[in-house]
Amino acid sequence: PLLSMCTDKSTTSLRCWWRQRQKSQHAVTGCDSGFGQATARRLDALGFRVFASVLDLQGAGAQELQKSCSQRLTLLQMDLTKPEDIQRVLQHIQAHTNSTGLWGLVNNAGFNDTIADAELSPLGKFRTCMEVNFFGSLELTKGLLPLLRAAGGRIVTVSSPAGDLPFPCLAAYGASKAALSLLMDTFRSELQPWGVKVSLILPGYYRTGKFCFTERRVGQKVHQALPPAPQPRQLAKPRQDGPVHPGRSCPGARSTTGGCRAGARAVGLTGASLTLQGQHATRPSGTCASSSWWPACPRSCCRPTARTTWRRSTGSSSSS
Repeated sequence: PLLSMCTDKSTTSLRCWWRQRQKSQHAVTGCDSGFGQATARRLDALGFRVFASVLDLQGAGAQELQKSCSQRLTLLQMDLTKPEDIQRVLQHIQAHTNSTGLWGLVNNAGFNDTIADAELSPLGKFRTCMEVNFFGSLELTKGLLPLLRAAGGRIVTVSSPAGDLPFPCLAAYGASKAALSLLMDTFRSELQPWGVKVSLILPGYYRTGKFCFTERRVGQKVHQALPPAPQPRQLAKPRQDGPVHPGRSCPGARSTTGGCRAGARAVGLTGASLTLQGQHATRPSGTCASSSWWPACPRSCCRPTARTTWRRSTGSSSSS
């Protein structure tokens, strides 16, 4: 009889746990490929309900999610540069989570197509990066805060080491990620009384299905970013305190297809585990940083900041 009672209690607890898991709902942005797609798959496999936003519902990434995931996953089209898309997604999530709230939000969607010196980068590229990487995530997060407070949920944001350290030729992208990281640090302190936890993920170099920063690609991007004005035949050599790399259009640029092997891994579960570390940890770290980007950066421009102490061995960081 005692064994039967224990078995019945275990079965009941397991059923309650499974029902609670099915009620827990998460929103993930940027699921067309890379970290977002891997995270959405993993959450679906764990039995959670997932709202996965993609840029193109007819794209290969969206179709792959439809084939590989269960009916618990809902695909939503969203362009973070269009406020009407964000409002439509907010209304859909609010309509399906009013009673339970939203347990998790993963701000993963990001954008960068400019690899050039800040002087050569058009102002429009800076504005586009800010619209997607900062303002879009800000508007979506603000709209979902009531649901996150109701569930005592968590916000996980995928930022970048380029937002903490000066990466050459990534001024537009780095500035937008720096603004995003500071915003999430502020949310962390403001939402603490409400029981909402906020985590930052700073991944290194990973193959995410998008273009890779090879030296040839960098050179092409820099050339495309040049203004149409006539260029002088000879340019004065710039004075530079750090090491100069002859023959490279961007100092310190390395290929993520062959070089930087420590960090250029297929995303798979690795990218999802980085995000899930902040999503489901009992006491999530404020910032989780991967050390895989370290070997690819010139030492002159990649020094630890006062805010973050980097640990190369574990890939984590601690705020100071």
